[in-house]
Amino acid sequence: MLNLWRASALTAGMLFLTSQARAEDAPTDTAAFVSLCTGNFEACRQAVLTVNNMNQMINMGLVSGKRQCTFPQTTAGATHTRADSVRDSTAATNAIVAWLTANSAKRKPKTEDAIAQAERALWPAGCA
Repeated sequence: MLNLWRASALTAGMLFLTSQARAEDAPTDTAAFVSLCTGNFEACRQAVLTVNNMNQMINMGLVSGKRQCTFPQTTAGATHTRADSVRDSTAATNAIVAWLTANSAKRKPKTEDAIAQAERALWPAGCA
């Protein structure tokens, strides 16, 4: 069990570091971020993945902070492949961008906060 936890922690850390490097293109302003998503979906998806990975690390106790919401994964653990991750993060990004677009009056102004807000609204079960 401890080895599975270590492997999961290592995987989450590597995903976070990998996506962090690519997500630097995403603007910190939510309105600009939503606009970016129409022309550069991959940068948009990487920003969503970065926020989600950080939230997973917080939830695993690897980073201090209050428990956060995450988007659902179709498979978990050792059977979760890169293709699964891309499929899950693509579906989540589409849902998050749609939510941010539909809720422009109440979304948070900072991109990271707005992504977390959308995850809370879309997948409340992932917040437990």
